[in-house]
Amino acid sequence: MADAYPKPAAGRAVPDSTAAFVVIALVVLLIVLWLLGYGPAREGCCTAPAPAPVAVAPPPPAAPAPTPAPAPEPAPAPAPPVAAAAAPPPVDCDALLKGADVEFASGSAQLTDAGRAALDTVIGCLHEGKYEIGGHTDSTGIPEHNLKLSRERADAAKAYLVTKGFSADQLATRGFGATKPVAPNTDEAGRAKNRRLSFEAR
Repeated sequence: MADAYPKPAAGRAVPDSTAAFVVIALVVLLIVLWLLGYGPAREGCCTAPAPAPVAVAPPPPAAPAPTPAPAPEPAPAPAPPVAAAAAPPPVDCDALLKGADVEFASGSAQLTDAGRAALDTVIGCLHEGKYEIGGHTDSTGIPEHNLKLSRERADAAKAYLVTKGFSADQLATRGFGATKPVAPNTDEAGRAKNRRLSFEAR
């Protein structure tokens, strides 16, 4: 029985359509897979380059907290009113010059601080001119001693007044002892009045 299909002549290739179709299908499949990302990726192809690192500046330092303003100092309390010093009583110069209570150390002609203060008061009553300073004692003790002591006390008062600006020629001194009492010598109060200095204008 004869073959249904004629045989090709010897030496002539007949294309195999089935093999060609398979090859084409594989090529198309590879292209599709490559496009879809399943194929081997080529360097630099279809891949976005990695972004360069961006330097992030550090945050600025926090501003220091404002220093609170110091609290205002309280106003000082007003000073209490100063009471006016009482005016010294007026000096009776006539009585003072007749019998100034000038204190001396006991039994001597040494002026005490109180005695100098008393003479400072006397100075306010002395005017220009000349004066006799008389020294007086009480009747206690020996009369001769009292006479000598009274003169020495008058001399001590004169010396003090000279240091205050009086001229020595303005002042004379005299001791009377207990010969001119102004009060009885029977009690201490009377004797204290008799121990005095007098200032008489000349």
